[in-house]
Amino acid sequence: MRSFIVRVGAALTAAVVLLAAPATARADDPGWTRIPCASGAIDRVTASGGLIEVDGHVDCAADPETPNAAFMYALYRDKQAVAYWSTMNGYDLTGPATTNSIRKDLPSGQFVICLVTDYNVRVACDTVSPGRGGTVFTTPLPTDDPLVNREVRVHGYDGGGDPACGTCW
Repeated sequence: MRSFIVRVGAALTAAVVLLAAPATARADDPGWTRIPCASGAIDRVTASGGLIEVDGHVDCAADPETPNAAFMYALYRDKQAVAYWSTMNGYDLTGPATTNSIRKDLPSGQFVICLVTDYNVRVACDTVSPGRGGTVFTTPLPTDDPLVNREVRVHGYDGGGDPACGTCW
């Protein structure tokens, strides 16, 4: 009987330890703080010299309760949706809108870029197609289009550069 009580006690202790442990974070998310924001636009996309520049805005201001909240640009291609920390933008404290701009290496071929405020919240999307001489053509794409209807994965490392490339995807 004593060994039964010891086993039950050990099992209960293990259960309490498991339940009290913090939830496992997403492997690809070392801490993206988000606030609800579903309005904004990609205002301009240009390319030259192998670089793409994207200007946009979200129609949301920073939440004083969540001062580190941010939004990003995600690249959709080859059935992947990837955002990198280097495309992160914080919300403006003075609101009501927050403007932003990124400058990155121009990916090859056609792709979609979306302004995202959460893993599955696309505020605005543009299809980007290569033009002559390193230019690009853009076409707005509905945020619920099947091309972008998937969760964004956030990665810290852009690839290229040493140790990292601030203008790479």
